[in-house]
Amino acid sequence: MRPAREACQRARRPAARVPGRVRVGHPLPGGASVRGVLITFEGVEGSGKTTQARHLAAFLDGRGQRVRLTREPDGTALGQAVRALFEAGAPGPAPLAEMFLFLAARQQHVVEVIRPALEGGAVVIADRYVDATVAYQGYGRGVDPQTIREL
Repeated sequence: MRPAREACQRARRPAARVPGRVRVGHPLPGGASVRGVLITFEGVEGSGKTTQARHLAAFLDGRGQRVRLTREPDGTALGQAVRALFEAGAPGPAPLAEMFLFLAARQQHVVEVIRPALEGGAVVIADRYVDATVAYQGYGRGVDPQTIREL
């Protein structure tokens, strides 16, 4: 048996199978169930995250799977405003303030984009997600990575 399938069975979750429909059913707090799946691409600038995310989206879409391709931090109007703040060239905020801005953008992204797509049974493909915050604000700006994970 393949290692990925073994891991899924150990976690008591159905294994995703491609080609074909992705079978999922992950519980959420409060007893709700999400029918979709979230796949994230992480990596340094220029590593091909966006390209690979687009390829995967096209592959799944070509097999009849509902797909929602998105990216952080600019998947929402709030996220775009946060990105613009850092692209303006002005001195950035303190590390914790920077982290909270990105966490706020992520929460809005989950509420507006990710959760509705997952609840609708789509495969959500995100160009960056939580690991980017651990890398940039944690290891890059000195915020305790455990604090980031807890938030």
